[in-house]
Amino acid sequence: MSAGSELSVARELSEVPNISTVCVTTGEYQVLALMLAPTLAGISVALLEALPVPDAVVCLRTHVYGSTFGGIFWRLGVLNRMQMDQVRDELGKPPSPIARAETTPQSRSLDSGDHALFLALGHDGRRAYTDLADDLGSTPQVVKRRLDRLRRHGDIIFRCDVARSLVGWHSMALFWIRVPDADMQVVGRSIGTWSETRHCAAVASPANLCVIVNLRSLEHLDELLLRLARDHPSVEVVDRRLVLRQVKVYGRIVDEQGRCFRVIPVDPWFRTEGHVI
Repeated sequence: MSAGSELSVARELSEVPNISTVCVTTGEYQVLALMLAPTLAGISVALLEALPVPDAVVCLRTHVYGSTFGGIFWRLGVLNRMQMDQVRDELGKPPSPIARAETTPQSRSLDSGDHALFLALGHDGRRAYTDLADDLGSTPQVVKRRLDRLRRHGDIIFRCDVARSLVGWHSMALFWIRVPDADMQVVGRSIGTWSETRHCAAVASPANLCVIVNLRSLEHLDELLLRLARDHPSVEVVDRRLVLRQVKVYGRIVDEQGRCFRVIPVDPWFRTEGHVI
């Protein structure tokens, strides 16, 4: 892209509802955007027909993610044991005091009512059943039954996040890794358990594993690369980039310190109308 346009491009892409996360990085391709779609057909539509390409973009590279090994759940280490016990106690009481709702990579086919409930929770996952029912033209009892089913089957999860730089995670890095096909499951699951891992997924690419990690410092990056080489000597790091600025984090538009100031609820079904979902 043209020099100096990285932030403007990132901000423009952040307005697209099915682009969940956007950041500016070092390297040849300076803006990373994670896009969601419910099916392979939906991915094709999103990339070929519905993706708004800003004028400043001169080159675009796309990759399709497959199996996800990590990044759905993580621990930032900011709560002590007593605070974690309090959160566990609260999780059993509706409405759940969690910041946002997300679909899981293994989600089954969801109907239109499921879609509507997911989108209603996208702005604030702590909303009461009565508020949701008013929005959806339903009743609190019906909303609760539907949400309980989605949670029970693992079709929707709730999680919270923080402004990471304010709790000691001052940067992020992106790795593109080449893994022997026979080792993919073992390597992916291993990296997915790292406390630093925010995203770990198989990719249809010569570099077939993508990993995004939290960092406390630049030295922390060296530690992770050494850990990777020690634990998995068969892999090759093809590319590595530092994240210079997060612009959107799963629907949250964030400032320079990672604090949310606006929400664009994530809509995986955006502009896939007319296709099987």
